[in-house]
Amino acid sequence: MSYIGHIIKIIDNSGLLELKSIKYRKGSFRKTAKLGDRFQGIVRKRKKLSRLRKNIKGKIFEALILTTKRQYLKKDGTCIRWDKTTAIVINKLGEPLATRIKLYATRELRNNQKPKCTLLAITLF
Repeated sequence: MSYIGHIIKIIDNSGLLELKSIKYRKGSFRKTAKLGDRFQGIVRKRKKLSRLRKNIKGKIFEALILTTKRQYLKKDGTCIRWDKTTAIVINKLGEPLATRIKLYATRELRNNQKPKCTLLAITLF
């Protein structure tokens, strides 16, 4: 679970390293985000040799949460917990800006109308 103001790591090759969350997309007064939710964030860090322009710090991007630090209970009864909250950068249509995701994706994201994001991941968990 992630709250407004959290620093979230980006795990794709888009050129961004960290986003600070400012708004979650489900409901206007929503204060937390779970696995598979979309959010808007401000760029905190970027890679030095990225394909994005130099003055990108402070710009707003939309992202999708892939892993959360809080445990996630699957329907079959197993619990999954990661060591950090991570996300990937997406465009307005929900397609990822990057061409590769550096971490695993859960199978629930594929069933949750986000198949393009799971195709770029290493494997499904």
